[in-house]
Amino acid sequence: MICSLLEGLIVSQSELLCPAKGWPTRAAEALALTAALVSLVWAVMPTRRSLHRLAGLMAVLAALGFGFAAALPAMQAEAAARIGGTYAVLIDNSESQTRGGEVADRQARSLLAERVGRAIARLPEPQRWSGRVFHVGAAASEVARLDQIAALPDAIAAADPGPPAQATNLAAGLGAALAAIDEGPGSGSIFLMTDGLITDGETEREIARAAALAIPIHVLSRPAERPAAGLLSYDIGPDQALGRPAVLRGTILGGGRLAWDVNGENPGEQTVEAPPASRGPQGLRVEISFARRGIGYVTLGFHPDTGAVLRQERVFTLVRGPAHLLVYGPARWIEGASRADYAITRADASDPVKPASYDAVIVDGLAPGAFPVGFPDGLLAAAAAGTGILIVNGPQRGSIEDRQLIADWEATALGPVLPVHSDPQKFIADPPRRDVLIILDLSGSMDGPRAAAAKPLAKAILRALRPVDSLTILPFASNPGAPFNRASVTEAAKRDAEAFIDRLTVGGGTNAKAAMRQAGALRGNNCQFFIIGDGDQGYSAVESSPLCFTTLIGVEGTSFPDAVKRDQYKRLPLGWRGGELKLEAFEPEQRDAFWREGPFVPIAVEAADASLAPPLAVAGIALTYARPWPATRIHLIPPDGRPDPVFAVRRDPDRPLIVAGVFSGAVPDAWARTPKGKEASDALLRKLISWDDPQRFDIDLRQAGAELAVRITAQGDEPAPNRLSASILLASGTTVPLALTPDGPLGVFAGTVRPSLGAAPQQATLVIEPDGKDPQAIPLTLPPLEQSNSRGSGTPELLTAGLNGALLAQMREATGGLDLRYDVPSVAAQAQRPPPLAIWPAVVGLSAVLFAASLFLGGARR
Repeated sequence: MICSLLEGLIVSQSELLCPAKGWPTRAAEALALTAALVSLVWAVMPTRRSLHRLAGLMAVLAALGFGFAAALPAMQAEAAARIGGTYAVLIDNSESQTRGGEVADRQARSLLAERVGRAIARLPEPQRWSGRVFHVGAAASEVARLDQIAALPDAIAAADPGPPAQATNLAAGLGAALAAIDEGPGSGSIFLMTDGLITDGETEREIARAAALAIPIHVLSRPAERPAAGLLSYDIGPDQALGRPAVLRGTILGGGRLAWDVNGENPGEQTVEAPPASRGPQGLRVEISFARRGIGYVTLGFHPDTGAVLRQERVFTLVRGPAHLLVYGPARWIEGASRADYAITRADASDPVKPASYDAVIVDGLAPGAFPVGFPDGLLAAAAAGTGILIVNGPQRGSIEDRQLIADWEATALGPVLPVHSDPQKFIADPPRRDVLIILDLSGSMDGPRAAAAKPLAKAILRALRPVDSLTILPFASNPGAPFNRASVTEAAKRDAEAFIDRLTVGGGTNAKAAMRQAGALRGNNCQFFIIGDGDQGYSAVESSPLCFTTLIGVEGTSFPDAVKRDQYKRLPLGWRGGELKLEAFEPEQRDAFWREGPFVPIAVEAADASLAPPLAVAGIALTYARPWPATRIHLIPPDGRPDPVFAVRRDPDRPLIVAGVFSGAVPDAWARTPKGKEASDALLRKLISWDDPQRFDIDLRQAGAELAVRITAQGDEPAPNRLSASILLASGTTVPLALTPDGPLGVFAGTVRPSLGAAPQQATLVIEPDGKDPQAIPLTLPPLEQSNSRGSGTPELLTAGLNGALLAQMREATGGLDLRYDVPSVAAQAQRPPPLAIWPAVVGLSAVLFAASLFLGGARR
């Protein structure tokens, strides 16, 4: 409205333009006119002083300025004649333009050269013009630069087409042409031969740039004569089952040679004949198989009979299936493992097998010397990539004074990652963590001198503890009291414990049975119990065994019933109030034997591991010591409470993919014949497998050059995680982090990673770490770096025929270009208009100043 009244006004050889149209602009102008009218009425009222009238006039001008600026006014300078310039010729060199063969391509270039030659002949001063020729595929490449434009037609006809590109980025070509024209002395024109079937780039943006610079795009449309012959589509399911054929499906057009491989291995090919009576596409179906579970890929390529460029594609899939176990030695017990969950391969110690290709390796009753030199080192390297290890000591070797088979493995490269060691000297020099529990009787019978002796005794035990130890103090009377707990017995923890003991009071009955039941629930791995009391009524009812080294200490000359389990019994003299207290639990253990005779039935330390301890006797075990908690989890101990594990497993704290287990005796063969034994076999193996929950995540992986795009979806009954960490562990030991971010629904995460792809496939591990849970280590076969067979990289060429006529028409109409099939441009004096100069920011600023001044003057005192 306001700007439209002035549009077309010429000021200093520049024309006023009002680009913004439509109802929002009209509404803004109407509001501005209303504000101006109200301000004017206020200013002309008889009661207003001259200062107020000036303020009203400023408000009127400010309102009109805001309304004028709503149309985004700009000044367009008149076109200035520019003598000379550049003709930029763009030749679409993509695959869709070459389907007619070499003769048709040569004819098309000759036609373009003839059209450009006729345009050059119409130039008034051709000596002032230059020429540039570009091929356009996935990128623009210059093939000729001419200072004299007269030679441009011959350069177009003679330009070597080179290999056709499998992508078309016309935006890159137009951008290169505009840059070439900008380098020249004046204006210019673009001559484009294409079918308009683009795959990449923001073509419309470059068309708008050309229009703003008044550079016409003249188009010689060359339709793709027929659809492409070759691979049109391809797909494989997102997940497969190990041991079952996987089906690769696709669509091809024409005949040729189809070739494929699985994870870079087992190549296959077949010849496909074109249908004799039809040129339509035909489906293909190829059955393949995966030898290993995890994330794998298939490479599919097709060489058409027409000689067109091979299109080679790579698709990934997640292969689920039973964990693959490699077993050395008899291990008859493993036959009871579920075949739905575990696939078993038996091997001789001399067989050249690669442990890294298995989910777990079990060595049953064999010494390291039975294997080739370097086998333990290779097994450790495989463990670092997620292969679990189980060393079964087997039956007794020699006498009980002889070192057992597990000691031989401790002397190899695997020694530092095993969950136990059998050297008594190591145990004496550096005892493992002790989980100490002091059970303190505070019943009424302990009142007086007995309680006075019990509290200093508990404090004496505290002084023997180390920071690596843990402590629990459990007082009891009629019922167990609130326990005192510390995971580390530091000096501060000792002071807190002494203060806790001083606050305890005596009174009530003697419910030792309930206290022992609760103590059993609080026990740790290398646990030691100290029961301090008077052995009075209530102790004879104790039935549960604490499964820990237990020391009974009777105060003031009292004694305990014989029924109460103990490893040491110490009866304090009357009047004891402190002094030296020699306790067997804290004495270094001097062992001269390395084997404990059986039979005995192991007992699980934690209720969650009860399935590991079926009621089947173990003949005997090698005496070993558990490594410090928390790296070690002891699952089975003998029933007499000594800290000698029957089965222990350890996840290395520094390399969490390394999981090693030891069974310190011979696993009963009967495990394979009883339901509980089979359950124990499965539970034992499950502790070793790093990818023990194959259904937890769906994984989609795609490759783009050297980059992999990963999408992980949590599934199953567990709550979807809010955060997820992941990385790729390479065979070299290098870890490449994968930056995951939430992607859509809860439990879906996506990210990209560049894992240093090489010229050949390589084995790696995708490590997914859910919060608070053990990592899932999923085998991953990394593909080689993609070798592009087109100029640049981009999405594949559209496999169709004909023209993108709408795009070509848009180019011509927006820039004033011609259709070279019918017209040839004529340039008398090529004119170029500079881009419009926006003036609305200045108008808005001036209006704001006027409005502020009107408010200031309008508020002046009368």
